[in-house]
Amino acid sequence: PAFREGVLAARVWTHEGEERDDLVAQLQHMFAFLSLSERRAYRPSRWAHAFKDETGQRPVNVVLQQDAQEFFSVFCDRIEGSLKGSKQERLLEQVMGGRICHIISKKGASPDGGGTRERAEPFYSLSL
Repeated sequence: PAFREGVLAARVWTHEGEERDDLVAQLQHMFAFLSLSERRAYRPSRWAHAFKDETGQRPVNVVLQQDAQEFFSVFCDRIEGSLKGSKQERLLEQVMGGRICHIISKKGASPDGGGTRERAEPFYSLSL
């Protein structure tokens, strides 16, 4: 619910005709429809048109099979980019984000931290 609410609260500034290609605007439309409509199904053709392929020029080909984690990663990158500069800029980080810490220590290093290095990095999903 927090992600949906954050997306719905985002201000999308598009010129007439640009909404069709605006990923956040189409995600807002989809969330609003699914929340408010009495219909049992949603036709995501406008969403698919706004979600561009890797070139960023053409709508994604919906008949190509894609790995779920790969799709989720691309989805997060694009939503994050679309929300940059808005009040919801950190939405994904706040709702789905975490930090993973890589610790590298030398063999025989003391437990007080001498000879160890730590590096933290953000993530939205973990590869298993």
